[in-house]
Amino acid sequence: MAEDKNIRRRHKELWKDRQAKRSRVQRKIDRRAAKQRKRARHETDE
Repeated sequence: MAEDKNIRRRHKELWKDRQAKRSRVQRKIDRRAAKQRKRARHETDE
């Protein structure tokens, strides 16, 4: 039973790390997308 708890805790920590990494990557992608949107908006205005 104790082993099961440890496994679950380790799994949760791994999942947290993965989520953090994914959110960091997602932020980078969002920033790039925002830049492209801004550039596209400028091009349509002119």
